Parts: sequence; C-alpha cells; structure tokens
Amino acid sequence: MESPESITLKLLDLNARHLSGTQSNNAQLLSELQTVAATRQQLLAALAESNPGEILQVALPANVRETFPASVQAFLEQQVDAEGVLEVAVEDRKQESRLHFSLQSGGERLTLNFATNPPVHLLTGSHVRVHGVRVGNELALSSGTSTTSLQVVAATTLPSTLGTFNTLVIMVNFQDQPTAQPFTSAAVQDVVFNQTSSWDLENSFQKTSLTGNVAGWFTIAVNSTSCDTSTIKTDAQAAAQSAGYSLANYSRFIYLMSSNSGCSAWWGWATIGGSDVWINGMYQFATHVVAHEMGHNFGLYHAHTVDCGTSVVCSSGTFSEYGDWIDVMGAPSYTQAGHFNSFQKERLGWLNSGNEPPIMAVTSSGTYQIGPYEEQNSTLKALKILQSSTSSSYYYVEYRQPVGFDSFLSGYSDIVGGIVVHLASPSNSNSSDLLDMTPSSPSSFNDPALVVGQSYTDSTAGVTITPISASSTGASVRVTFGSSTVVAPPTNLTGVVH
Repeated sequence: MESPESITLKLLDLNARHLSGTQSNNAQLLSELQTVAATRQQLLAALAESNPGEILQVALPANVRETFPASVQAFLEQQVDAEGVLEVAVEDRKQESRLHFSLQSGGERLTLNFATNPPVHLLTGSHVRVHGVRVGNELALSSGTSTTSLQVVAATTLPSTLGTFNTLVIMVNFQDQPTAQPFTSAAVQDVVFNQTSSWDLENSFQKTSLTGNVAGWFTIAVNSTSCDTSTIKTDAQAAAQSAGYSLANYSRFIYLMSSNSGCSAWWGWATIGGSDVWINGMYQFATHVVAHEMGHNFGLYHAHTVDCGTSVVCSSGTFSEYGDWIDVMGAPSYTQAGHFNSFQKERLGWLNSGNEPPIMAVTSSGTYQIGPYEEQNSTLKALKILQSSTSSSYYYVEYRQPVGFDSFLSGYSDIVGGIVVHLASPSNSNSSDLLDMTPSSPSSFNDPALVVGQSYTDSTAGVTITPISASSTGASVRVTFGSSTVVAPPTNLTGVVH
C-alpha cells in the first residue's frame, strides 16, 4: 500500500501533467487522476481515527485543490469550519478504551479526530466551533486544546446526578439472528433496577436511584456484524416507540444487544455526560458493567493507575487506563462493583455538596478523623490535600472498609487497616489515579494502601501523611506540613514511604 505522502505526490504530478494540456492522452490522464484521487480518499479516511495528524500533514491547501478538475475535487479533502453540538463517547474494551467525538452540525454528523490532546474537559451537549480537514464525514483536527481547531461557544455543565432517573432498557437482536434472546426481561430488570439502583443509592448516600422499564426483544434491520451505534440507537428507539413506549418519559437509555460481532472489540459504549449506553451482550451483563457505563453518563472518565517504579508519584510511568481496581470506573474485567472514589463523588456532588457528607480540604498540620467511606452517615469521608498548585492536583485520602458493595475488600488487610490515596485535579475530569503506597512491593497495586505505622512524605510539596489508628469507627490521620504554605513541586515528582 502506498503511503499518504507518495500517493499525494503522485496525485500532484498527474494534475500538473493534466493542467499542461499538451498530452495527447489528456482524457486518460483525467481518468487516472480520478482513480488515484479515489484511492487516496479511501486511504485518508482509513487514517482518520488512527492517525489524523498524517491527514493534516498531506492535506492540500485550498488554492491547490482548486486547480484540480471538478470531477476530481469531489474526492479531495477540504479545509472546513463547522459549528454544532458535541458528543463525547467512550468505547470500553477489556484492556483499553477509546474516546470518540462527533459533531451534530447542519443536519449531518461529523466524526472529530484530534491529532493531540482530545478535549476531555468537555461533556456531551457542549456547543463548539471547529476547524479541520474533512475527508467524507471524518474531520481531522490538530488539537482539542487549541482555539485554532476548537472553540467552545457554550460548555455544558455536569448533568444532574441526584434524584430518580427513569431509564428504558431496550433489548435488541439483529436481522441475521432474529431468535437470539440471551437474557430474560426479569433478569435485566433485576440487574438494572434492583442491583444497579441499589448501588447508586449506596454510593450517593441515598440520593440517586434508577427506575424504569425493560422493552423487547426487538429485531432491528441491522446485521450483527454492524457496529453503527447511531443506527442501532435510532432503530431501537423506533421499535420501542412502536411497541407503545413513550420515549419522552425517560431520561436514560440502555441498548442491550443480544450479541454483536461487529462490536466485538468492546463490551460497552457510553456518552460522557449524555444519556445513552450500549452494551454488547456477547460479554457480561452485570451490575459492575451497568454502573460503569452509567458512570460515564453521569460525566465520569476512568479511574487509572500510573506505575512509577519505586516512587509513588512521577511525571511519567506505566499508565493503566483501568488500573484502579477498587473503583468501578476502573478494572472492567473484574466482577466487583467498588464505590466511586472521593474525587469522582465530589465531581458528582455525592460528596461535599449540599447535604452530602463532607470532604475536608486540609491546609494546616493536625490529626483528622475520617469515617468508614461506605457507611451511610454524615461523618467526614475524605481528606483533600494540595499536592501541586501548578497542576491544581490534590491527594484524596479515604478509609475504605468491606461494607456493602465494597465487601470484596475484606480480603485486603492493607486497605482495611490503612488509608487509600488517590491523586487527581478538579480541573481535569480525566485525572483520577490510585496511588501505590507500597511501591517497593512486588504486588504493585494489589496492596496500594498506606497502613498504620507507615508515613508518606512528598518533600517537594512539603507534606507528610501518616495513618495513626484504624478502627470500626474510623481512621485517624496525621497531616504535617513542612512549612505554612504548600509549595508547588517541580516537573519530576517523587514521594517517599517510610
């Protein structure tokens, strides 16, 4: 296969010969131009998701594009400006995930592909203006943080996360597998409106729950080898509406597919800050799957880890998208549905907002008592300690116990007998990292807690964190600042456990 550079040079050479008009076989040249342009268009379209930067490198300037015959221009990319409503979606795979951005503009849907820095600070529903190179319905853009390629006209706020959410689960199978019905309505009802709703209630301190209906099975006019989520959504909703369900009565939708080999790369797909979830029934359909995907609807990204070797915090390390196995927004292949961490709950207003239990921002040395994280009461649930004023990152300190949906933690003595620490920045919704407080342990993140009797010191931030006791009523944590002001650490961060 030719490279984008070589086929672009070939196209330009053919056009130059065609423009000279001295060739006796100009009609043949025009035909060859059209063929090469069509081949190049297919090549660039295939690169749109994997390498949009390469499209930007070989894109023809507008004044060069205009020199081609009209019949050839139809195959050529264009520099375009577009404005509309943004959709941000995440594709959940077993070991990795992919973000997808699209723009509803002027009655059409454009897929946005960012060469660098996708705009993870934005949610579905934001009104944006973009500039990029268009190939078919794909748009290549330089950066999600550059105003040259993306301007925010009106950023949407985090959707409501409190209350009862009326949800419609639409079960669909496909025209090539019309009899496939791997789940009963009763089983789906139990997973979503009993188990997952109970999970939401416990996590939100009884402020958020799910109610609704299970519709289907419906056979839609799509093959099981097709992974067009937009068409699956449209056909599923149309089938449910024809069966008598009023879509206006629901604020959330789950499209449960019987088994879709076309979507075999992923087990779940959800809009971030939106209202839609797609679940591939060829994998699991369970509480942790639904809670994870609907967490994306609430506006959450994943819960990560960064392996820093013998350090706790570093500027670069081995990144794991789903590394935080304690949090349901991490570890998708695990069966447990652990609580959202305190950074995530703070974002949702499930902690430190209104009548929700508090998080304390610690700014002075002292000993602080935090209650068991999962207990349904108003005790202090976490500490928040500034780690870097440059990145606005904080240490979030929790006392996790094997209670309720966190009962699976009973086998982890370090967590039960110590404190769990995350690092995150409220200004970056995709920044949640579980820290390994035993970096010299060969178990890595399997024993991440800081246990009683150990201390963690971030010398550059000027702070030491020490759990001094842990009991059924809570944990006592001493926080010591080396100076009255927390200083911003340099680029290369290190922490010491002692």
